Amino acid sequence: MKTTPYNTGKVKIGKDWKPPYRCEIGAEMYEVQSALLGEPQRRRFDSFVTWATVAVCIAAILLGGE
Repeated sequence: MKTTPYNTGKVKIGKDWKPPYRCEIGAEMYEVQSALLGEPQRRRFDSFVTWATVAVCIAAILLGGE
């Protein structure tokens, strides 16, 4: 198997080829992109509901023991 660049004698095929740049999109970048595109903010609301539920459960455990 030939490796890049493949030399044909006159032309080097793939001489300037570079692997594609990969960018991992994090949660914050996704939220910014969603806001710029005008998509609904479901993730932020779901996160709020989750943390509010956790806070209520912790309060119920702490206050229910007395």
